[in-house]
Amino acid sequence: MTPHVFILPAVLVILALAIFPLIISLYMSFSRLRFVPGGFKIDFVGLANYRKLLVGSEKTHFLGVLADPSPVGWLVFIIIAVLLVISLARYIRRGKFSAGELVWRSLATVVIGSGVWLLVRTLGSGGRPGTVVVTLIYVFVGIFFQYVLGLGLAWLTTQGLPGRRLFRTIFLLPMMITTVGIAYLFRMLTDTGKGPCNPIWQVLGLADFSWVNHPWGGARGGHDWGHLAMDTFHVYCAFSCPGESID
Repeated sequence: MTPHVFILPAVLVILALAIFPLIISLYMSFSRLRFVPGGFKIDFVGLANYRKLLVGSEKTHFLGVLADPSPVGWLVFIIIAVLLVISLARYIRRGKFSAGELVWRSLATVVIGSGVWLLVRTLGSGGRPGTVVVTLIYVFVGIFFQYVLGLGLAWLTTQGLPGRRLFRTIFLLPMMITTVGIAYLFRMLTDTGKGPCNPIWQVLGLADFSWVNHPWGGARGGHDWGHLAMDTFHVYCAFSCPGESID
């Protein structure tokens, strides 16, 4: 049980930061938010929001304007539907599956087929895509180009090209910018003079307290800066090519 005990705090933090917002978002999808004097009010409305999106006033915004598929659209839908049915049939024919897996695979087949049918009917002549189709296009097209560009740039940096070390450094800059942004945000949050957490610091008696001038803060800062050089060197070695000399 020792490994589980040590890993439990990190798992609880991750669950709190990932599962809790998901549960709240799911609850909010069954509710209606109204602003009232002095704040807001949340009323549970059940499936009213989903009914409005699928068959109500927001249908054209959510699903789009449907039109009759073109011959090309029919061909694309038939091909994908046949492939989905063949894949499900081959899975059933193997005979080694559970009822839960069969339900999930059948549900996935229906969802993918419905998505393709929606794409065919909204992207054709006379149709207009809704937020569902636009989101799917942005997600899949974005992931495709990001993967292709990332893989291509990674492959180029491993070739014997002039200036590859400079480009490796440039590629790592966005990662460092994110770290700097988070550090600056944390600095604003811990500002005991005018930060957003100022009321909390006043309650704790830490108003206008300087973490930099305090001996504990200085010791921690020196300790962290001392490890920064070694961390930078380790990251550089990890991204260097095998057999390449490190000066």
